[in-house]
Amino acid sequence: MTLSRQRRTMSAPNRSSEPTDSATVSKNTHSQVNRFFAVATILVLVAFFILGGLTIKRAYPPVPLIRSGLERELASYQGRLEKKPEDIETRVAAAKIYVRLGKTKMATDELNRVLKMRPKYWDGLFQLGLVYLSDGKKQRAITQFKKAANAKPSEGLAYYQLGLIAHGDKRFETAVKYLEKTVKISPVLADAHYYLANSYQRLGHKGPAKQHYEEALRYIPDYTEAKKGLAGVERD
Repeated sequence: MTLSRQRRTMSAPNRSSEPTDSATVSKNTHSQVNRFFAVATILVLVAFFILGGLTIKRAYPPVPLIRSGLERELASYQGRLEKKPEDIETRVAAAKIYVRLGKTKMATDELNRVLKMRPKYWDGLFQLGLVYLSDGKKQRAITQFKKAANAKPSEGLAYYQLGLIAHGDKRFETAVKYLEKTVKISPVLADAHYYLANSYQRLGHKGPAKQHYEEALRYIPDYTEAKKGLAGVERD
């Protein structure tokens, strides 16, 4: 009898532990389910906000940032070219803006498109020469200015640029040749008279030098360099 009671007493704890284990498993399962639904809810909300953001972007595309008046002007030209791509005057105007923005490669591309459409278009040839000159490509610039001069001999600016380049290279006889043509076409261009006078002075021709210094001062009375040049000729 005593042994039987002891066995019943020892087995009692095992039977009483079963409900405790089941409750723990049930609680853990419930917690996992709650966690799953929480994560799923968060993912759904995230997806909703992402899709909502994409919808807003499609409905309201971002306005491009235009930071300066030059960029606004360029955007206007680009808009015109989308409607009328063969408008070479607008292409040249856009190229000038590219140069002012420091985008000489884009300016060159634009001007080459112009010259592909009209190979002897003076403004395209001349502006391309200026772009090459600003990039330090002197020989290419000279080629373009010569093409511009041949395309429109009645326009003096191409001759003027050729004269300036020659003067800067100390090729004063060549400078005289081009600058004489310039002042015959555009006699009011005071700078052309100044560089022509300076070229004559360096060649030792005082008479023509004095004449063109005076012409420069006729159009710009306070032209300091011309005053100095004239004083030097008269002193010598």
